[in-house]
Formats: sequence, structure tokens, C-alpha cells
Amino acid sequence: MKTEQEASDRTARCFNRLQAVLRRDGSIPEIGLPVQAIGGFLARLASLDSNNRFDTICVGAGEREGRILSPLVQQLHYGLAHGIGRSGNLTERQPKAIECRNRIEEAGSVGYIDAFIQSTDKNFLVPVGGSIVATFDKKSLDMIANFYPGRASIVPSRDLLITLLQLGKTGLKELYNTQQTNFQVLHATMQEYAETIGQKVMEVKMNRISLAVTLKGWTSQQQNAFGAQLFSRGVTGARTIPNGLSRTIDGYEFFNFGSHSSREHDGYLNVACAIGMTTQEIEELVKVLKEETPKWAFSSSINAKDRSSTRQDNANCITALPCAEDIQANESCA
Repeated sequence: MKTEQEASDRTARCFNRLQAVLRRDGSIPEIGLPVQAIGGFLARLASLDSNNRFDTICVGAGEREGRILSPLVQQLHYGLAHGIGRSGNLTERQPKAIECRNRIEEAGSVGYIDAFIQSTDKNFLVPVGGSIVATFDKKSLDMIANFYPGRASIVPSRDLLITLLQLGKTGLKELYNTQQTNFQVLHATMQEYAETIGQKVMEVKMNRISLAVTLKGWTSQQQNAFGAQLFSRGVTGARTIPNGLSRTIDGYEFFNFGSHSSREHDGYLNVACAIGMTTQEIEELVKVLKEETPKWAFSSSINAKDRSSTRQDNANCITALPCAEDIQANESCA
């Protein structure tokens, strides 16, 4: 038994040294590694991804949370589902996306759109890296297909095929129906949470994926700290958007970068119910939100309610006071 333990410890130390060298050098080793070491290295990398953490309960509150439906696809990718970078900058950490399917349908019906692109990870629960080009007529699609000069990787198509074969049409429809049901659950729970801190959920009727809770009265520093704390608790995808953040890209300045609008706002917390989100994740999300919300935010809400109640009581008292004619009548009777 002791010999087995020593052998196990020796192997672990060897692997850890190998990991340390790869991290330190950041380059391909001079001598190739054995297959077991490569597999272990990929598994270690995957364990660092936010959706694979086992040191905390992970809550995917965004649109791209590395959810993979098929265990076979998960195995083929060693659990590395997120890809790299984000829209517009490959060196940044988290991908992002917006929901615009209703506008696409409306524009397509009047002939304003030739084609649109859907990410396979957000729509079909496969790793980041694939997309579907769709058109409203086959002729346009053929033109796009003939335009590509070379060959393309089969991996995204393979992953999508495996997933669709596992789901079937019925399973795919159930997946989308569940997302809509869970969105209503998320909306209701976020409304309850917002009321407890004296805030509100912004009503954007055409958006059936994302929600925003106002953070009125919070400073930009408080909003950023809140978002960072949520991430440290395993809540991925949720973002706090302070007012006034600017970013310059290629000489163009974008005011309120990240909020998709240059209009002034009080700052807000953005969460999403994407395909694959569960009611358990929603419950855990709200639990973490309540635990990480600063105590003064709850106190401010209580004080605001007390002031409102006091004003209402004063209004009732004023209404109950007798008018001058009633006072004179009472005096004459006396």
C-alpha cells in the first residue's frame, strides 16, 4: 500500500513539475510530451474555465456560459468550450453577444437583410467556434457558399450534428420552450430582488433573453466592486454597467461602452437567461445577489419605504382634519 502511494505521489510531482515548466516558458517543449501528459495538461486548463470550476457553485447568468449538451462533444473538446477573446478583441477574456432575433425577422420580411449569422454555441449548446449563415432565399446562400475559396474545419459541423442527433426535433423545441419559461421565472425573481433594494427591472419587451436591474444611487466604484464580487462567487455572464464609461477604438470614441447606447443612465446590472439555464441556477443567482448586495442598499430601500409611508400617513391626517365651516358650526352648537 505504501509503495502504491509513493508511486502515485511521484507521478503527481512529475506532472506538477511539467505543468510548472509549461507555464513558466509559455512555449512548445524541445522534447515532445507523452499523450497522458498532454491529456492531463488540457484537463488542468479546462478546470480553470469558469464553467468547469468545482471549488464553488457556478451560475451562468449570461448568454455564453460554456454549456455543452452532449457529453461526447464535451469529451472531444476536453471541456474547453468558451473559445478565446470576445467580439472585437481577441485578447479580452469573455465573449459577448446581443439578442436581436425579432429585428432580424422584421427586416427580413421587407427585404432589408441578405443574410444573418447565428452562433452555434448560444443556439445549440456546443463549444464556441461555429456559426450558421442563414438567408431568406436559397440563391443568396449559394452565392455565399461559393465565395469561400478554401476548405473549412469539420469540427463545428460535427459537434452540431452530434448534438442535434442526440436532441431530435422534439428535444430541440423543448430546449427553446424551457428557455422561455425560465426567462419568466428569472424576470419575476429579479423583480422581487430589485424591490428589496429600491430598484427596478428595465422593461424591454422585445428582449426575451437579457434583463437589466437599475443601480440608481450607486457610485461607479460601488457598481464595479459589486460585479467583481459576483464573479468571485462563481456568477459568470452577469455584468454591472456604470454610466459614463468611454472606450476609444481606432480613433472612434464610444461613450457608455458596453451598454449599446450613448444615452445617460444610472448604471445597471445585466443578467441573461440563455438556452440551457436551469431554475437551480436562477435560485442560486438570486441567493448570491442577496448575499453580496451591500447592506446599505437594503437600508436605503427601507428608509425610502418609511418616507413614502410617512407621506401617506400625513396625507391621511390632512384629509381627516375638519374644514373651517365645520369648526364654526361645532362652536355655535356648543
